[in-house]
Amino acid sequence: MDLGTRCAALRAALRVTASLAVRPGALLRRGTGLVAELGTIGLGTSTVAPHGADGRFDGWWDDPVRRRAVQAYLATTGTLSGLLDDAALDPADDGRLRGALAALADLARPGGAGPGAVSPGPQTADPDPAGPVPGRDLAATPGAVVLRTPVFELIQYLPRTERVHDVPVLLVPPLAHRYYLADLAPGHSLVEHLVGEGLQVFALSWSDPDATDGRDLDTHAAAVLDAVEAATRVTRCPRVALAGLRTGGLLSAAVQCHLAATGRDDRIAAAVYLGTVLDQGWALPGFRPDPVPAAGGVLDGDAAVRSWSWRRGGEQVRPFAVDPAAAERVPRGPVRRALRHWATDLLHVPAALQAALLALATGDPDATVLGTPVAPGGLTRDAYLVTPADDPAQPWTAGLRTAQMLGGACRLVRADGDQAGALVAPDGYVAGPVSGDGEAPAGWQAAGERVDGSWWPDLVAWLTERAGPQREAPPELGGRRMYPVHPAPGIYLGG
Repeated sequence: MDLGTRCAALRAALRVTASLAVRPGALLRRGTGLVAELGTIGLGTSTVAPHGADGRFDGWWDDPVRRRAVQAYLATTGTLSGLLDDAALDPADDGRLRGALAALADLARPGGAGPGAVSPGPQTADPDPAGPVPGRDLAATPGAVVLRTPVFELIQYLPRTERVHDVPVLLVPPLAHRYYLADLAPGHSLVEHLVGEGLQVFALSWSDPDATDGRDLDTHAAAVLDAVEAATRVTRCPRVALAGLRTGGLLSAAVQCHLAATGRDDRIAAAVYLGTVLDQGWALPGFRPDPVPAAGGVLDGDAAVRSWSWRRGGEQVRPFAVDPAAAERVPRGPVRRALRHWATDLLHVPAALQAALLALATGDPDATVLGTPVAPGGLTRDAYLVTPADDPAQPWTAGLRTAQMLGGACRLVRADGDQAGALVAPDGYVAGPVSGDGEAPAGWQAAGERVDGSWWPDLVAWLTERAGPQREAPPELGGRRMYPVHPAPGIYLGG
């Protein structure tokens, strides 16, 4: 930390001291609460636990010494965070002190603190030095790149049926992870499944940005619009069904808001959100987003997913991170290896894009895309939303809340598994319509239909109702002066 930063932090600390000095009741309440909680921790009766743990501790919680150390750490850092809340500082001072608190908390964190503790972030390399091969072991569904720009490649997949539905499906991938979560491995590929059921499928594959290209949210939104135009041109159909994966769903929603604001929302036939949450603030009550870097420059993927974090005292969750260990919970074989590789195959993220995504994820009323406001209530197209039932970062009810924010009808699927496994290897789900803002989670779940097996056939049935009539499959990829330029998965993935 340089001298200027230290001085700024010291001045902020003096201001918080002055602010709390005129609030002795807050100091007394927080201090008394901490002493009482430490007493219950010593007696072994405390209920303090890491956020999202819900009993899955792999045995470490049974150790009374480790459990008490973690509880004392959480109680202390929670009290300090609460004092910052009471001080009501300006955003700059608040950000400096919370950053200092986060650094101190990381130094003091007991080792092996479990699911709710500060995690080191995803690994930076695939644990298998050879790694799966793109085009063979992952991202292997046959197709070709039919459009390439400096920002993305558009892949069109080869039809596998004699007849196809008119309306194409356009997959919008995450912004820090690669697109092939939707085309993970043969036999475990959503793309392969959709194509096999007579749907025309396209997917965006992002290039890896560097510090010179100045990408932001508008750049990626314009890229989605270019892909929509290209897909409608190739298929000679005026509409597409947008399917956004994780942060790609945030981008997809922003693009739809822009189309609605400009009177062009008839380009979208339906919307699919896979593991997308439109309001992280509601999903993580009591948590605050950690300060994000100033606009300018590019973060590597590991730094980006670690900085998209939410903190409450010493507790920290990273809703956009995927732990490579999650692969151990999916079936053995190629799909596990491919998922582990995907979790560590990260893109760089421009700081300006990161800040804009955070604004979207926190429901910032001033958020805009391509000069128009982002208002989820204006999204009136039918939607299909998949929320993981066992995501350690946030409850499945975040998906219910997202469905309630949309302005149109939504079919919600609560899929068994975590935020990656629920999308690629689901083995059960609950599904049903969302009636409105007042619907309670327990009521929705009780009314929903429980199904054993994958939700993929349910999605196909939902999509085909909205994908128009069938016609003969095109004899070749591309068309209307758009030609295949490279076999899938393209050069941006390295195939």
